[in-house]
Formats: sequence, C-alpha cells, structure tokens
Amino acid sequence: MNHDAMSFFQNISARLSTVRNCTKKPHCRREEEAQPQQPIALPKQSSTPPPLISSVAPPTQSVVNEKAASTPVVLPSRVQPTVSARWSGPEAEVPESAARPRRNRTPCPPVKHRGEKSEEELRQVSSIIMTQAQEPASKSVRTGAAASLVEAYRCVNSIRDTGEPPGERTDDVTNINGSGDNDDGGNTKQARAKLYENAVSEQVRRIQKMPKNTSPVNAKNHASLLPRQLPRFRDKITLILDLDETLVHSSLTSQSRHHDLVLDVRMENTSTTVYVAFRPFMREFLQAVAPLFEVIIFTASVSVYCNQLMDAIDTDNILGSLRLYREHCSILNGAYVKDLSLLGRDLDRVAIIDNSPVAYLFQQRNAIPIPSWFDDPGDNELQQLIPMLEILAAESEVYTVLDQYNAVLHLQQEQARQNSPHY
Repeated sequence: MNHDAMSFFQNISARLSTVRNCTKKPHCRREEEAQPQQPIALPKQSSTPPPLISSVAPPTQSVVNEKAASTPVVLPSRVQPTVSARWSGPEAEVPESAARPRRNRTPCPPVKHRGEKSEEELRQVSSIIMTQAQEPASKSVRTGAAASLVEAYRCVNSIRDTGEPPGERTDDVTNINGSGDNDDGGNTKQARAKLYENAVSEQVRRIQKMPKNTSPVNAKNHASLLPRQLPRFRDKITLILDLDETLVHSSLTSQSRHHDLVLDVRMENTSTTVYVAFRPFMREFLQAVAPLFEVIIFTASVSVYCNQLMDAIDTDNILGSLRLYREHCSILNGAYVKDLSLLGRDLDRVAIIDNSPVAYLFQQRNAIPIPSWFDDPGDNELQQLIPMLEILAAESEVYTVLDQYNAVLHLQQEQARQNSPHY
C-alpha cells in the first residue's frame, strides 16, 4: 500500500474516533441525570437575629373593624426562638456572635435587659391598644380666669345676677378716663361689666352661626350605634365621656409615676401590661354625673382595653354598660372622629367631654373641652365641671348652656393668650 493510501485510511480512522466520542458524551450525561440528586449542604445559619421590625398599617375604612384594630404587632418569622416575641416574655438571649455584624448585613440591635423596650416599640403597641395625646415637653400652667373651665359659666351667671364678672374689685376702681378717683366707681364698674357682657354676647352669636352638625354621613341611612334609650333615661341628657387623658392616663411603663391600676391586656397571642393612673377627682366626678345623665363611654381605644379598665373602675356599674370603641369611630385623614349624629340620640340633648378637639369635629357645639391630663396631682378639672354639669342636666337642650359656656371660655383663653409673654 502506497503512502497516499495509508494517509487516507488514517484520516478516516481519526474522524470515526471523533464521532464516537461525541455520541458518548450525551449518553454519559443522561446516565448522570438518571442518578438521584444528592442533598445540597445548607450554609450554617447565623445566630444573629435580624432587627425587630414592626409596622402598623394606617386605617383605610370609614369604620374600623374591631379585629383589625386590635391586631398586635407582628414580628418577622425569621427571628430566632431565643428572642421573645411577647412584650412580657423572658429576657432576649443574644449570643456573643450577634454583637458582631456580618458583612453585607444590617447590624442587630444592642442587647436589651429584662423588660426594656425601645420608645418606638412602646409607641407602636400603645397606638394599637389605646389613644394618647402628645404630652408637651414643658408643662404650661394655666393662670387667671382660664385656669378653670367652669369659671366661664360662672362669669355668665355672675353678669346675669350681679351685673359684673366674678373677681372684679368694687373698691379702688379706675374710672373710664383712667384717673384714680373713685367718685364715679359705680359707673366704671357698670361700664366694664357691660363691655364684658357685650363681648360674650357677640361670641355667642358667632357660635350660634356655626352648624350643629357637619357630619358627611346621613344618619337616616346609617344604623344607630346605640340601642334604643331606656325609659328611665328618656328625660335625661346623654353625656359622652372620653377615656384616655380625660378620665385616666395609661402607659406601658410604670417608671417613677404613680399608677392606680395594672392591667394585663391580652389580644390574640400577645399580652401587654398597662399601667393606669386615675385623674384626680375621677370617682367623685363619676358618682356626680351618673344619676344626672345617660352616661356613654366613647373611646378611640380598643374594646378589650376599655372593657377591662371600666369594669375595674365602675365595679358597682353605676354608669351602665353602654360603651363605644375604636371601631365605632369615623376616620378622617387618619384621625378618629366620634360622630355624635350616629348615636341614635337627638343632638339637642347630647354633650361630649373630650380632651381632643378632633373627636367632636363634626359637632363642635356639643363639646365641653377639657385639658389633657398626664400626671399632675394638683389637677381639679373634673371636680370643677360638676357645678356646670348640674346646670346642664336641668336644661331641655344643651346649646343654651354650652354656647354661652364656650363663648366665655373662648374670650378667657384669648385674653390669657394675649397676656402670655410669648404673644
């Protein structure tokens, strides 16, 4: 065989070998795929728990569902079992390695001691259970006539009975011309009383021009929030009482503040300890208004907290069992509004005592404002409201008293504001 023939057969042999190798690889791959897959070794789980993150979705409906409103803060499911998800649970055990943040990971929060919670966590849980007004950084002391809300109505009665506002000195009165002579003191006194009475009358007229009801809801197309009025209350005015910062102040921390009651509020699988302080003269106030009015507790807090608190306060059930909660409020720009037109009562015979002006936004002429209370042991606002409420209970409708009361209150607050050094 010559050289050319041998070269030809060698090339043919090399090509056949190449073809056999190419057909063998897919066969081997199919054999490998037919074998069961081996488990993949998982990377060792880090003992460092991620930071606790919780959020409360803003309400989007006009009437809040009770179950949705009372949903506790849900913590991430990735939290290690050693970290307690209950506010009253044991101390969080964080291993030493947790103090060293891993690369490309969010550092974990510092180790917390037993019972210690961040302010953000406390605010979130507090907003779920109750409603609280913002406590001012510096307490302002109300002075003069504006120091007591009931002084407003006393002023009106004093003008009507004696012709002068209370507290006016009849001696050493400066006359209208500014001289110190007291020869014309009687005329000066009468002139000042007349000016004051005219100012009150003008403010009353302004209030009377305000609509009694600005609710966007037509009560005729809405079911009443309250049952039919019992026969024993038919001749009585309905008095709505707020709870937080009006009758009590509740907190999730005892700190050094005095508290009268400790509640264990349970919602689903979460238990929260709530420390409650009673506003001074609260019991005296409730005992005074109970026989005079049909009393309704209306709070923007959840029912499980309100019922437990009121059952402890009103052990003799002198106020009855009519209570309304957060789910009975209307939502306006994320704020809870207590729509009095939906109670099933005549608005002419309904009054509300609340520390939040937003609460009675739809029926401002039915309101009896009261300052928020946090911890002042010298507060006596509830006690001083009793005389005015006794007058109100005897009226056939609330606007005769409340328009006059709020007119004088507005004038006194305006005068106090002008006398303020920051004016």
